[in-house]
Amino acid sequence: MKAGRSNRRLFVIAATFVVTVLVGLRNLLQDSVKSPYYPSTSTQVVVARYDEDLSWLHSLDSSKHSILVYNKGPRLFSNDLPVGATVRTLHNVPNGRETHTMLYHILSNYDALPEWTVFTQGEPTIHSPAFVEHVNDAAFFSSPTPGFQCLSCGYRPKLSLGRCPGGRLGCGLRGLGGCPMSRNRPVTYKIDGKTLQLVGRPLNDKTLTNTIRWSEEEYGIPKFTSASYFFESFGLSKDRPFLVDDADGKDNTMDFCFAAMFAVHRDNIRQYSKRTYERMMEYYFVEPHPRGTSPEQWNCDDEDDCKAYEHAGFVMERLWMVLFTK
Repeated sequence: MKAGRSNRRLFVIAATFVVTVLVGLRNLLQDSVKSPYYPSTSTQVVVARYDEDLSWLHSLDSSKHSILVYNKGPRLFSNDLPVGATVRTLHNVPNGRETHTMLYHILSNYDALPEWTVFTQGEPTIHSPAFVEHVNDAAFFSSPTPGFQCLSCGYRPKLSLGRCPGGRLGCGLRGLGGCPMSRNRPVTYKIDGKTLQLVGRPLNDKTLTNTIRWSEEEYGIPKFTSASYFFESFGLSKDRPFLVDDADGKDNTMDFCFAAMFAVHRDNIRQYSKRTYERMMEYYFVEPHPRGTSPEQWNCDDEDDCKAYEHAGFVMERLWMVLFTK
């Protein structure tokens, strides 16, 4: 009787051991067959926040991405964020906008970038109501543009009669804060390489018109050369067809992703040297530049030497897609 009990006990122990090993092997195999877009801990959502409500972050799938919030506004509390999210406080540099945050992030993490970085503003749904769903959907990142996926579909004021891109009225009311014509799918637009305005739209963005005038009056940048000036300043003008004069019939348009909301592969970021991004930050800031060592010199709050150019962020927003595609 005792021998029988002993044998049963050994059988249970052996069976438990075998099951444990098999489960472990199954998990190991599952971990080894990862999505090419969301391998473990290889996607990071980087949020440029001022005072926006970040409750939408709780809907992100934490098994697919880490979250890093750069906070330039009111203090965030633990219940404002999902478990595991990281917050980094940045000074709210005058005119810095999300461009300052994005360049600071690249400079701080250039040598340790995850495979994919998702950049977004603090309230993405006004530019892309289905933003969270798209970011959570690994298969969605099968972009026709290698290493880059736009994640916005334009600007739609919530419950308003505000103008859509190009001036069409009533977009907010019809879409209830969405992008009705695209069924909430991200949309890339074509913009003129000289004026930076949307192609084929009846009304122009006055901010861009003022930016081009300001660039010429204050800094001597010839009219309609903001894009070419930017790329040529960093030696990036090669094979950029929109930089040529369109008098010869060549297409001088470029792709544009609204609101600086996109996913980009680290290889697309690293196609340029870290020094190139440093020069972009120098281009972005009014001289004299902040004192100190990069990247922390750019996390500044000195009123005398800590200010971005007033309109540079609007130009940069229109150039990210061109910059990050190969």
